Amino acid sequence: MTTADKPFFLYLAYNAPHAPLQATEKYLARFPQVKDPKRRAYMAMISAVDDGVGQVLDELDRRGIAKDTAVYFLSDNGGVVTHETGEQPVADNAPLRGGKSQLFEGGVRVPFAVRWPSKIAGGRDYERPVSSLDIFATLANELGLATRSGKPLDGVDITPYLAGTTKGDPHPALFWRKFDQHQGAMVIGDVKYIATPDGKAAFNLRTDIGETRNIAKQNVETMAKFDQLYAAWAGQMAPKPAFPPLGTWPAKGNAATAATAGKPAKPAEGGGRRSVKPASSRRRALAGLLALGAALGAFAPVRAGSGQAADRPSARTPNIVILYADDLGYGDLGSYGARRVATPHSDRLAARGLRFTDAYAPAATCTPSRYALLTGEYGFRSNAEILPGDAPALIRPGTTTIASVLKSRGYRTAVVGKWHLGLGGGTVDWNSRVAPGPKEIGFDYSFLLPATLDRVPTVYLEDQGVVGLDRADPISVSYAAPLPGRPVGREHPEMLRYKADDQHSDSIINGVSRIGYMRGGKSAEWVDEDIHTVLASKARGFIRDNRERPFFLYFPIPDPHVPRLPGKEFAGKTGMGPRGDAIVEMDWIVGQVMAELRAQGLERDTLVILSSDNGPVLNDGYEDGAVQQLGDHRPGGIYRGGKYSAFEAGTRVPLIAYWPGHIRPGTSPALLSHVDLLATCARLVKARLAPEQAIDSRNMLSALLGTDRKGRDYLFTESVPTRAIRSGAFKYIAPARYPATAAFIAGKGIEGGASASPQLYDLRRDPSERRNLASARPALAARLAAELRAVEARRIAEPARTGGLR
Repeated sequence: MTTADKPFFLYLAYNAPHAPLQATEKYLARFPQVKDPKRRAYMAMISAVDDGVGQVLDELDRRGIAKDTAVYFLSDNGGVVTHETGEQPVADNAPLRGGKSQLFEGGVRVPFAVRWPSKIAGGRDYERPVSSLDIFATLANELGLATRSGKPLDGVDITPYLAGTTKGDPHPALFWRKFDQHQGAMVIGDVKYIATPDGKAAFNLRTDIGETRNIAKQNVETMAKFDQLYAAWAGQMAPKPAFPPLGTWPAKGNAATAATAGKPAKPAEGGGRRSVKPASSRRRALAGLLALGAALGAFAPVRAGSGQAADRPSARTPNIVILYADDLGYGDLGSYGARRVATPHSDRLAARGLRFTDAYAPAATCTPSRYALLTGEYGFRSNAEILPGDAPALIRPGTTTIASVLKSRGYRTAVVGKWHLGLGGGTVDWNSRVAPGPKEIGFDYSFLLPATLDRVPTVYLEDQGVVGLDRADPISVSYAAPLPGRPVGREHPEMLRYKADDQHSDSIINGVSRIGYMRGGKSAEWVDEDIHTVLASKARGFIRDNRERPFFLYFPIPDPHVPRLPGKEFAGKTGMGPRGDAIVEMDWIVGQVMAELRAQGLERDTLVILSSDNGPVLNDGYEDGAVQQLGDHRPGGIYRGGKYSAFEAGTRVPLIAYWPGHIRPGTSPALLSHVDLLATCARLVKARLAPEQAIDSRNMLSALLGTDRKGRDYLFTESVPTRAIRSGAFKYIAPARYPATAAFIAGKGIEGGASASPQLYDLRRDPSERRNLASARPALAARLAAELRAVEARRIAEPARTGGLR
């Protein structure tokens, strides 16, 4: 930049990240974790461009002219996601469909950032369509220039729109056409229209940003009007290629069809050109059709419900539903090998989605796993352990959570089900609103079991207030001493449905003694056999109420945790006793959520993740026949241990990801942890995370979508006796930190994995962890031990391990 004392215009056109993919070592070194050399070069090229942009902005700042300089940053088209050679694409246009050379959103929707401090306030998103065409029109208007011969521009001055002084859409419609492939496209409001020689399609971008659901067939009359609108626009374009107007092409094959109004236009003779109306007439016709398009706004509703689309924020990403079962083992679903228990709804997700074989809960017990899932930090960092029912809130207000991240991106957020993360700030008054709680960490709506099925208080909390409470019968809860008013299990065993151990022999409620003492609140008590219908109804209601806006539903299903009292319709379904029947009940809940998504037309617009907080346990305090009626069922599959344990069955759990049109059905060996869901969701919605936020969470979106079959380089887990780390096929278990817990775990009939010496297993050759290799491979054991200590010592996220989101 040679001068700052006169106006200047700089057009800086980079050739990156266009092929050939090549970069200097300086930039390649920024991405050591990326193994694919082409992907690594691609990312390095983007990093080099970013450095170049930064140098320009720094120079403007240094010269003191940034305030009066308009800077536009954008791309000429979408990233390359298809290769005729069959190579793996290196670009990532998710959640958009398609890429360069295509008229789907991935080919034409691009990053576009504007900095003009004297005109436009920064730090905001603008969510209505704009185009690179607008830059010329904006600058021409700013300089007071008239176009040659009064020729109208296709672009518009977007400054007042970006500045917020002008409302509405800058463009009533946007158009594209490709002469070489005889294709065209148009966007009006939230509707995308595409015409090709093979047929036509339409997509509602507000609810289907991935363009997976063609709604042309349901809107034949409107499609005909859109055909006219496109043809009117195409009629202004000259010279014309030698093919019929796009709006008049007939459909072929199985493509969606729509009758056009009037007769198809006849190709003109002599080079394929056809006579056209005078420009003024054509523009009047186009203006009339644009008015029609604006009046139509969007297509007739395709899904059930009558919510007004105008009330819904622009949906650029899918709804997200996390179904989190409680104590469900790796081998407890039919899709993971179970034969004595039928789980058709979960198996349907697995058959149509992606089933992961190497996915892990962050811990072998519930509270630390739930904490890690929601916060992106391992539970030990906040001393997370199995909490009593009156514990204060473990996740404090201001903590980053999946809910707060998604809420910041316009999502409506809810939690329905088991909480067990503490509530309130100390001594809880259950007779008024309990805070802090889910609301204070990003959830708009909550309907909770405050702790667990086996802990008091045994009441529902809706939006942090007890449901059905009689003020004349206030609730008191104690975990220190008995309270009068209810019989106690250890004193009245004749009143119990199941014999319980001493820990579970406090207040009797619904014929089952629980952990802790509760007085009052009789009218608010839940009925265990009804919990599944109550929770499913609340989840379905949330989906139904928010069908017109993006939503996040975290549904921690309480089955098959103890005490197991499934609904009457599930009793005896498996011949495995209440635990098997509770798994069937859990699967029914999965089916209810999926049925509501289908009823609202949202199944293809929703990412569904099904998993479990830890591994299985049979006798966890109640003698309900789970051990005696197990038969040949293997809750942990081929893996050793179970809930509480450092062995594989303690944390290796089922994980199924389902998103039609985005996730191909299949099986993946990618190494994943629930702690990664926060950074992964942040990547999906394009939210940024600071280095001190969610420090253990890594962006695993490519693995979740099935394009990366490797996943994590290493994976850390917690258990009751110790901690472990896995790298590739090898798993290292540290010497027991809490050897006294061994007797507790053994009393559950589970191998805990506690040992005074290090343990090292090759899971590829020895998945059941029978051959300890620590003494045979001391160097490897030492390296993994050092990696485990590095995880424990970490205080901020590792930028290279977060997919560039930080």
